[in-house]
Amino acid sequence: MADLFGRAGVPALVFSILTLALLGRAKPLEPVVDALEGRAPLLASEPAPGEPVILCAGDSLTAMSSSNYPRLLAQRVGADYRMARVLVAATPGFTSGEFLRAARHARLAERVRPDAVLLLLGTNDVKRSPDWTGARAYRVHMEEIIAMFRRANPEARIVLATPPPITRASLLFTKASARRLAETIVPAVRELAQREKLALVDLYALFSNRPELLGPDGVHPNAAGHSAMAGFFLDALRREGLVREAAPGAPPKHGDAEGEGGG
Repeated sequence: MADLFGRAGVPALVFSILTLALLGRAKPLEPVVDALEGRAPLLASEPAPGEPVILCAGDSLTAMSSSNYPRLLAQRVGADYRMARVLVAATPGFTSGEFLRAARHARLAERVRPDAVLLLLGTNDVKRSPDWTGARAYRVHMEEIIAMFRRANPEARIVLATPPPITRASLLFTKASARRLAETIVPAVRELAQREKLALVDLYALFSNRPELLGPDGVHPNAAGHSAMAGFFLDALRREGLVREAAPGAPPKHGDAEGEGGG
């Protein structure tokens, strides 16, 4: 795959995998893949010039797979209607602080300059040590991530999402993790969205009301959950004016573009 650091004449846009020693462990920054080509293209066709760039940023809830919400969102706004280009910057296991440090190191905001950022972080901040993140540190990390994208593009629309609830205890996520997510992370995201006047996608409320949308580990959404997430994010992008309704008489090629939208 091509890399973002200036390899001329290659249409695909990707981030090289970066290995950062964080808290004594190494975690790679997953490739940021443009829809034009690559091993796992997000879109089936090239968007028209000048259409907005949407960056899905986060951890394993966002990282690419065959059914994750960025791929479904890309089908709905890209391959179906050629309305936008969808990129992904996500690494499984990343906390808010690790994402911030990796994004700074890669100059993510300056190189992509997205028109919209769908930001979903916080689940790994409540894991057992060493990933545990204090409430104040989490708020500071999220504020700095938002500021980073705004500096790169002052007109960028930031959409914040609350993480889904943790419904099953494990070696990584305990009952205390579930409480901290509900009592610290989710209120912090909601307060930050209100204070900064940012769009909010409340995935915590969605999955609390529909727990069947979570997978067997009680942390990650299943395929139906990712479909619902794509619909909710699409609704937020429409409210922000980043994507438009489909033209009458032009049915989508890949599924229902309406998805499972909501508040």
